[in-house]
Amino acid sequence: THEQAQITLMVQSSREVVDAIAGERCDLGFIAQPNAYPSPWGEKIITSHLLCALPSNHRLCSKEVIVPEDLEREEFISFPHTVASRQHIDAIFAAHSIERVLNIETQLSMAMCKFVEQGAGIALVDMISMLEYQGNGIVFRRFQPAIEMDFTMLLPPQKKISKFHECFLQHIKLFIDQETKNKTLI
Repeated sequence: THEQAQITLMVQSSREVVDAIAGERCDLGFIAQPNAYPSPWGEKIITSHLLCALPSNHRLCSKEVIVPEDLEREEFISFPHTVASRQHIDAIFAAHSIERVLNIETQLSMAMCKFVEQGAGIALVDMISMLEYQGNGIVFRRFQPAIEMDFTMLLPPQKKISKFHECFLQHIKLFIDQETKNKTLI
């Protein structure tokens, strides 16, 4: 245990986290994107694919796999343009000549899930959000082509890893193992 540890949690885009890490304005950061950060110590915690989150009464719930053509003219909840995943998702739909109706943007998959649950549209969300979702108003389906998402813990380039960081990383890995052990990951 680390009773003396002071933790401040701030939710920012992956780009802002990388900037804060590079500028040594924080001790530890988590990003969700392919890891291209040049840190001597960045550890990938988990890799998953984005999943299609559908309202539980949506016509596509009977399909096991959702493809871009299925989402033609659908209400779509998306990441903002400043998030790297958004450009990747948009490129996939453009390559398939698929038009979506984009009315809501948010940088957090859990917020997307809340909008989907309320029937505001469909979203592509990360696996962690699927695991943490507690309601029954959403059906999650695989999306093809697969969009890989890496969750990575970063430390500033000049910092040596401390015992506290090692313990924290082990705790995170154990938590993810426990959360994913008995759950179907689509």
